[in-house]
Amino acid sequence: MLSLFYPLRDGLLFASDYHRPSDTADKIDYAGLGKVAAILKEAVDYLAARTEPLNFSGNAPAAQPRSATAPTTPRRVATGIVPDMTHQGEGVRVGSVQPGSGAENAGLKPGDRLLVLGGIKTSNLKALADALKDLRPGQKVDVEFARDAGIVSSTLILGER
Repeated sequence: MLSLFYPLRDGLLFASDYHRPSDTADKIDYAGLGKVAAILKEAVDYLAARTEPLNFSGNAPAAQPRSATAPTTPRRVATGIVPDMTHQGEGVRVGSVQPGSGAENAGLKPGDRLLVLGGIKTSNLKALADALKDLRPGQKVDVEFARDAGIVSSTLILGER
């Protein structure tokens, strides 16, 4: 994606050829643009479907009173996976696994696709977030994930967020 803004020649950035009348379509990283669009679509879909507000952890002005319909407890558990946000297929593809996490101990590896967590189908990131809402740190959950051409079943112990 970087080459969209600074064309690469022999691995070097040339700022002198940055947004010039001589720009041509071959300088656009179409594959990178597609990945960015996919990430943005997934994020917008997820945020649009959230029922609870996002949590802000920075310095905020005076706290606003919460709506009576807002949930009182944030999600408290972690699986130990970092999802691949560009994945468009079925399941949540694992981008990376945090060392020592429940996901690592359950045998998940980058490239696997998480299909079921605690009996709930995780067809996308929103489904995964929904599956995690009512779970507790330390709880054992059955998981199913796709690796290569097979389905693997395991038990994952949830960590604390």
